[in-house]
Amino acid sequence: MEKDVRSDYQALFELVEELGSRQTPTLHVGDRVILGFDPVAYDEGLREET
Repeated sequence: MEKDVRSDYQALFELVEELGSRQTPTLHVGDRVILGFDPVAYDEGLREET
């Protein structure tokens, strides 16, 4: 699910407090949090979830 941290305070709270991130993009797949733009890690994370 895409969330806009610029306009959604709850999404910003989740990003910082729950995921421990202060950067975008941050991808949360299962138990894994991927920080920054990393297409290889995105593919790996999505494969693990299917």
